[in-house]
Amino acid sequence: MRLNPDLRFTAWLALATLLATACGDNRPTSPSSVAVVTFGVAGETFRVRLTTPQQLVAARAAQSGGRARIPNGRIVLGTQVNVGWSWHLEEVAFVEAAIELCDGRPSDVERQGVAFGGRPILPMDGRGCWDRGGLMSVHASLVDSHNHIDMPQFDGDREAVVDRARAQGVREFLIVGGVDEEEGHQRALRVAHELGVPVSAGVHPHEAKLADDGVYDELLGLAREGRIVAIGEVGLDFHYDHSPRPVQREVFRRQVRLARGAGLPLVVHTREADEETAAILEEEGAAEVGGVIHCFAGGRELASRALALGFYISFSGIVAFPRTEIIKGVAREVPLDRLLVETDAPFLAPPPHRGKRNEPAFVVEVARTVAALRGETAEAVGAAALENFARLFRRAV
Repeated sequence: MRLNPDLRFTAWLALATLLATACGDNRPTSPSSVAVVTFGVAGETFRVRLTTPQQLVAARAAQSGGRARIPNGRIVLGTQVNVGWSWHLEEVAFVEAAIELCDGRPSDVERQGVAFGGRPILPMDGRGCWDRGGLMSVHASLVDSHNHIDMPQFDGDREAVVDRARAQGVREFLIVGGVDEEEGHQRALRVAHELGVPVSAGVHPHEAKLADDGVYDELLGLAREGRIVAIGEVGLDFHYDHSPRPVQREVFRRQVRLARGAGLPLVVHTREADEETAAILEEEGAAEVGGVIHCFAGGRELASRALALGFYISFSGIVAFPRTEIIKGVAREVPLDRLLVETDAPFLAPPPHRGKRNEPAFVVEVARTVAALRGETAEAVGAAALENFARLFRRAV
């Protein structure tokens, strides 16, 4: 985070004051000389109060874009510090956090609020140190590559939902539109415009029976006007069969052709239809535009054929559900440069949010789960997913 000149001057003034205090200045410490560090773990927000001059100096140093170790438990701050006036830090917000406690005393850290609700925020490992593998940093490299926050379930708090996601480091969203009998594609387009986020449009297999020439013309027009970044979600759903299967197949084929004509990637839904989904993508030349198999719930064969077509594989909260070993296996094997993460909000909330309305902030849990399966850091998975999203949908991030 770059500070404007006025704030930079304020920061240096505060730092000089704090350094004087830390180096033995006997002036009394102001009651307001407190920093409140806010960070997220497992989708929740935790706050830590930093009160000693040395801690405040270290917190202030973090504003320059570096890292700072705070005494008493060595809380490590990353970047993006909001600077208050003089030597009162009203809030220190950061995008990266790690806690090491091997040479600190738990009481020191607990007194500063690292224990939340009477419990530590991280498990302890066998050496009595914090298990850093349990920490999902607030990270500025996350993406929710597929959601439906245009749906009525979000009408009451949509802006707050976006704010919570941003606070978790979600930099990009894709609202995936569908056609309905009342508004067609307009609801998703309207909400995406209001929020300033990208949107796709297509005929979901559930609504395939609604497709007609007017719908296809509308999709092509939206693509040519640059109002959408992808065609989708499209595909086959042989679980619910809300539309007849022959109709689903024809509508799917037609939209693959439309995507090729428009030069846009595809967002593909498939359920209990792995073989036919792969076959249609191959037969209709989907490799020409590529795309993503969203909310992956298939097998290794589908993943292999999709990757051969240049597609990406996107994992949702399902990857964290019990009895999904095949999906977990695919998550371990997909190349990092072809992997995406998503929520599919408001559906499929991952643990520990099962049973709740899903929302983009919860993509943190998906990234953590995928990272753990792969033996990688959540930061690496998040950064790769953001880069892949930008490449697939031609976004500058």
